[in-house]
Amino acid sequence: MKIIYSRHAEEQLKERNISKNSVSRVLAMPDQVLAGRKGRKIAQAIVIAEGVEFLLRVVYEEKEDTAEVVTVYRTSKIKKYND
Repeated sequence: MKIIYSRHAEEQLKERNISKNSVSRVLAMPDQVLAGRKGRKIAQAIVIAEGVEFLLRVVYEEKEDTAEVVTVYRTSKIKKYND
C-alpha cells in the first residue's frame, strides 16, 4: 500500500518527533483498526519510544491502494484507546 501524507500530518510528524517508518509499521501491522469519523480509519499499535510504551495512532483515509495519512499522534493512555 502506498502512503501519502497531508500537510497537517507532515507537520505533526515533525512536531511530535514521530518517524514515517513508525507510521509505515503501524499501517502494515496494526494491533487494531477502528472506524473513525467521516469514513476515516484509525490504525493503532503499541510502540516503545525513549524507553516508554505508547500507543501510536494513525488517522487515515483509504483510497484504492493508497493510505492518505491525515494525522498521527502517540498517547500514554493505552487503556483509554485500546479496549
